[in-house]
Amino acid sequence: SELFGYAGYEDNAAPKRGVLEQADGGTVFLDEVGEMSRQLQTKLLRFLQDGTFRKVGDENEVKVNVRIVAAT
Repeated sequence: SELFGYAGYEDNAAPKRGVLEQADGGTVFLDEVGEMSRQLQTKLLRFLQDGTFRKVGDENEVKVNVRIVAAT
């Protein structure tokens, strides 16, 4: 996931930091939020409420401080 990143997988793929983690302490602009899948919108809403998220394939919570500017 570009937005949330992902943990390393069994095939030894390196973990990847997502846009939110890279922008810690900054601002992220999200365009066409209405076009995102409901599943992704739900995950984004949880992040906006808690300030935490889980990378794809990981059980650990990641906490970041990011300002979100969104448009549809």
